[in-house]
Amino acid sequence: MNGGDLVLAEKAGRENGFEYVVERGSHKLVLGSAYHPIRVFITPGENPFSWNLSFDNRFLANELSRNFPDIEENGNYYIWSLELLAAFLQRASELARSMPETSISRYQKEIQNALDTEPDIKGTEREALIRQRIGQDIYRQALIDYWGGCCALSGIDIPEILRASHAKAWSECETDAERLDVYNGFLFRADIDALFDRHLITFADDGCLIPSPRLTDYQLRALNLDGDRYLTHISPQHLPYLTWHRQRLVK
Repeated sequence: MNGGDLVLAEKAGRENGFEYVVERGSHKLVLGSAYHPIRVFITPGENPFSWNLSFDNRFLANELSRNFPDIEENGNYYIWSLELLAAFLQRASELARSMPETSISRYQKEIQNALDTEPDIKGTEREALIRQRIGQDIYRQALIDYWGGCCALSGIDIPEILRASHAKAWSECETDAERLDVYNGFLFRADIDALFDRHLITFADDGCLIPSPRLTDYQLRALNLDGDRYLTHISPQHLPYLTWHRQRLVK
């Protein structure tokens, strides 16, 4: 890798969610971001304008391996074009922003800012409402980042009709970590969200849709939910929350 390639890699990072340099050397570049805690390590590829990338977070490595299976080997990623580098870093930054620890950190900071601005609301109903509003906004953005702005079942990508659906309801969660966990739910089209929220549909551990017996074949066809329908993907971290949700399917 020559100096020009390092400059291109730095520029790609700056434009795709890794906006500052943590470390720079003749054969190594480490990039980070103020918006998430992940660092990306870039070293020379075998060919001109190629790069080897790795990360310091297993969550991210697992998710990226699903998104980019053909370029991954043992947690390392071989990038052979500038276009692929940009797309890869963009997806990595989206996933980094959706990580549970990122959401919790942002939530705590925003709550503290709200309390510093209005110290008299502590312990009041207004504080509870502010906590819920901030938490739900952060959770929605995490789901948008995680699912790439697409419905987890239909794949539709119209932001105005997408909703953040909890599997384990906000009010039933025991901790803020559960409420903000990106794996505790899905990004759904509005009608699918309504069905999921009211426990008229749920999903098996393999992501297959399970309708309530209350829904008729005609209704499922009209909703375009007849036949075998699967979530676009599912991770092991989703499963405990789905178990909770399945137990409440309307009979």
